Amino acid sequence: MLSKKCELCGKEFFKKTNLSYDYFKNKARFCSKECAYSHRKIKINCIICERERMIRASQLNRIKTCSKECSILYRVKRFSDKNREKFSKAWNKKGNPRWKPIGAKRSDGHGYILVKIAEGKGFKNWRQEHVHTIEKDIGRILDLKKECVHHVDGNKENNNIENLYLTTQSSHKKLHQSIFMDLVKELLEKKMIYFDKKNGFYKVIK
Repeated sequence: MLSKKCELCGKEFFKKTNLSYDYFKNKARFCSKECAYSHRKIKINCIICERERMIRASQLNRIKTCSKECSILYRVKRFSDKNREKFSKAWNKKGNPRWKPIGAKRSDGHGYILVKIAEGKGFKNWRQEHVHTIEKDIGRILDLKKECVHHVDGNKENNNIENLYLTTQSSHKKLHQSIFMDLVKELLEKKMIYFDKKNGFYKVIK
């Protein structure tokens, strides 16, 4: 019976009955599937914890770590504080097509206007214009969990100080429930009602 030595483990193995003589002589190299698969793998050391790991040769340029945890640490390490600082500065440069100067305005997608109040990336540098206008007027930051700014004429884009009224969240809900805002707009335009900021109610002009 024909036999050969495994190229990986050195174990002697014999020709199987379903294999041809030419195939066994020219192509059979390993004694088992495990040796055949192991031959295709390469041993690497994790770039984070230096633990050994076996990977396929085709994965050599993609896999650098031994686990998901080490992969996350590797990405954080690559994106160092120095690179973050460079990225932040590049984001704020005027040459960036998405850069906006302080005072720039945009819609928040809900009908309200946002105004940029500070440099940097992120929503924290933007503020709703009606809230920012009231805060500048009263000289303090609003507690939006308790306080709310009401648009007198019902137009969310009209953020003039004369059109804004500072109230509580509960009072604001009662205010909207007291009269339909579409009707308020029409009556205000016809100067049939006005908003009393002292009491926080709409009143009929007699």
